[in-house]
Amino acid sequence: MSISYEQFAQLPLQEQQKMRDSGEVSKDFSRGFLRWYEKVLLKNTEQEARDYVPKKVLPVEVTSHAFRSILEHNMKHKVALAEASKVLGEDLEETIESSLNPFYYAKDVVEAHKDHPSMKRMRRNGVVDMTVLKNAKTPNKQLQTLSRYKSLSDTLDKNSSDIRGLKVEVDTLKETTRNHEARLMALETLESKHISKIPVEESNRYLLEDRGMLSKETRAYLLRKADYSLKEVSSVLEVSVSTIKRWIARIQS
Repeated sequence: MSISYEQFAQLPLQEQQKMRDSGEVSKDFSRGFLRWYEKVLLKNTEQEARDYVPKKVLPVEVTSHAFRSILEHNMKHKVALAEASKVLGEDLEETIESSLNPFYYAKDVVEAHKDHPSMKRMRRNGVVDMTVLKNAKTPNKQLQTLSRYKSLSDTLDKNSSDIRGLKVEVDTLKETTRNHEARLMALETLESKHISKIPVEESNRYLLEDRGMLSKETRAYLLRKADYSLKEVSSVLEVSVSTIKRWIARIQS
């Protein structure tokens, strides 16, 4: 069987071994093929080495600028890269492409910004993993991760602020309620003979501040003092007119 080294090389390895075992190709052919194949591999490897163009590493200044922009302005990582490229006079397309390539200074960028107020706040909030940032394989991945950490930290800060604001409102409401209750309790002590000393102009205010603490007798007197008729007072308090008259007479006596 006549076959060239090039043709033999195109065959699957199992087929090559089968031809050796069956004697379709001689031992001399097999030895010659191996020598030829080694030369071809060496030649191809040398050519690949000559043709190899190393991937461009994104300048550390660009990554650092974008890193800082995310910390200070809460930018998305792509926006931060574009802004850094413009400020530093880099080609935007090359910047985006280079950000996807491996880089060697991930730890240096993180260390340079570890004392930034935003980084400290993120650590306090427990939302940043410094190891993940330092071990990022590409600038794009590092900046993307940082952007997510920053957004989460800002959300937690806002929620904390809202909670503090609600707490202040609740405390204010409690204090107001306590003050109202104190006035109503003081008013309740003016039952009977003392209730008659309340000025006419204050009757409506006491009635408005009532939260069910005033007795019906006191409310009846205040309503009459506020110019409600006996029939109206009787309807509001759901008691008879005669009872209203009796209560008012007792207070006025």
